[in-house]
Amino acid sequence: MNFDLDQLRAFEAVMRLRSFRGAADAIGRPQSSISQQIGRLEGQIGRALFVRTTRRVDPTPDGRALLAYARSVLAIAAEARRHFEQPAQDGVLRLGIVEDFALGELHLVLGLFRRQYPRFGLSLRTGLSARLFRDLDAGALDIVLGKRLPGRSQGHLLYRRPLIWCGRADALAEAADAPVPVVTYTEPSSMRALIVRALERSGRSFRIVAESEGLTGIRAAVTAGFGITAFSEGFVPADVPHLARDVGLPTLEPVEYVIDQRAYPRADAVDAFIALLSASAAALSADLSSDPRAAADRAPG
Repeated sequence: MNFDLDQLRAFEAVMRLRSFRGAADAIGRPQSSISQQIGRLEGQIGRALFVRTTRRVDPTPDGRALLAYARSVLAIAAEARRHFEQPAQDGVLRLGIVEDFALGELHLVLGLFRRQYPRFGLSLRTGLSARLFRDLDAGALDIVLGKRLPGRSQGHLLYRRPLIWCGRADALAEAADAPVPVVTYTEPSSMRALIVRALERSGRSFRIVAESEGLTGIRAAVTAGFGITAFSEGFVPADVPHLARDVGLPTLEPVEYVIDQRAYPRADAVDAFIALLSASAAALSADLSSDPRAAADRAPG
């Protein structure tokens, strides 16, 4: 079965935007053209991809199944186009990235980048966002993907992710009426700021029982039962349990992941890597909003 790239682009846009009109605007084609492309694709595979009403466009199970294949085909096609459009380059890309993202989707982005720029090396640094942004300002890094402190405008927003209370229930139960035991990052930290602000606004007393500059230390302290913490949705370590909603903890504000780059002239590879990161973030956001399992993930316990 030979898939037409234009049909797959139309399908992916409708899946991402849940709108034929929105897909038409995004691709730059008439809405009737998008409908025709989807109709031809449904005819080719012999299955309906969407359930359409006057108000909603919802994917069928077959539509959800096709999405991963469509994005893979489109990514490969885009990668091939970039490969032959751009001259070969070499150098070293200096990347600073927060640890939780590095343990999550980074390997997918790095794989695409390596195939696109096989002669580029990588200098990868993980750590707290504030320190990475300082290194970027000092010219020691080319790109930083980090978390933005509440109220700051630094960098370009990739996405917002809900924060989830995590930890062993017995660590919270032992506190009873005592201050909430909190495990968090050392200052300055966006995660720490959001945890503290939520507890202060709710009137809950708390105390920092353990702090660490890295995710490994946070995870060790939480799994040992020192206290509780919060992780971004999708980045909760497998050995750390979610806390149930009824434990009386306040709702947390979402954390903002941003990307920033050095301001002076840079190699095309830097722009290409930023484009790959942005595409990965957009695809992840679409998956979280369309996958019914994401709703379960957002409901701790």
